[in-house]
Amino acid sequence: MAERTYQISGPQGFVGGKLQVKVLKQYILVAGIDYHTGNSFIKYCNDYKAKIAKNNTAGDDITFIVVDLKGTIEVFENGKSTSIKNFDKISKLNYPAAKGHAFDSLGKTNYITKKIIYELVTDIGLKMPTTLQELNVFSHAYSVGPILGNSSESDPVDLDMRISDIKNKIFDFTNFKKAFTNNGIVKIWGCQSHPPFNFLIKRIMQNAKYKKDGTTPDTAEFIVNDIAIPGNDILSKYIETKNFTDMKNGTIKLTMAQVKKIFSTSYNGNYASWLAYNVDIKVQYSLPATYASFGSPELFRISDDTKMNVPFFDKYLGITIGELNYGIYDKATVTKLLTP
Repeated sequence: MAERTYQISGPQGFVGGKLQVKVLKQYILVAGIDYHTGNSFIKYCNDYKAKIAKNNTAGDDITFIVVDLKGTIEVFENGKSTSIKNFDKISKLNYPAAKGHAFDSLGKTNYITKKIIYELVTDIGLKMPTTLQELNVFSHAYSVGPILGNSSESDPVDLDMRISDIKNKIFDFTNFKKAFTNNGIVKIWGCQSHPPFNFLIKRIMQNAKYKKDGTTPDTAEFIVNDIAIPGNDILSKYIETKNFTDMKNGTIKLTMAQVKKIFSTSYNGNYASWLAYNVDIKVQYSLPATYASFGSPELFRISDDTKMNVPFFDKYLGITIGELNYGIYDKATVTKLLTP
């Protein structure tokens, strides 16, 4: 087990009749890159760090490991910077317009990558288990995972977290889980934007048959225009044929049971579900057809444009809703929704 420092205060170690102890809690805060500008989301890490420190009413010993994809990993222990490690710097030069702002390694190799982040967690699990309270990732994201730097899986340097990391088991699941406290959590602050599904869920919720309290029967039928979403293909391209009926007039028909299946499948098919199920760790992540706004004065939050989609997941799929309208992904929920 990890070494911990216990500090006893008050007469004979008691205050108010209760033994006072201080325990070590660790937080990993990752700032991905906004590939449009080449700048990182480090502001949100710093804001979150300040918030956690302010709310530390128990006086626990807190260590922050702040990972800035621009090129530094800095450790803060009880408010003081104790170490910093430098890597190859990322800047706007890494995102040439000619490549569509995709990551260009510029011939360098010593960048912070997703493997380094996974290793930070597994190393805690190996050397200081049950001390990691949260792994937070502030970045662009989509269903496949956090976009730490907008690299390609085939690039010589792959920065980004992906479902394939879990499928291919590129990190130690056992020590990853061991790192976390009993109520530890992975928080991924980013989007899961899916314009066709956003269109679909809004059309369902606007129908008079839809009941906000979750009581719409599975047999209820909805007719939806199978229109081309700007920048996307027609809606039905993204839905398994067994989950809709083509009405042959530019519309499709879906039952509530089919709508629920579409969104439960989407929930179970993303990075958070893969991580939660395979590692058995709780993950907070955007829900399908929701996206984050960077306009919050405190953190990323689910945007005003898509937060009205969130209650559907609670009332119809039984998914727990976390902070700022993000969803909770855990092994029990994924298992339940996998059941036919």
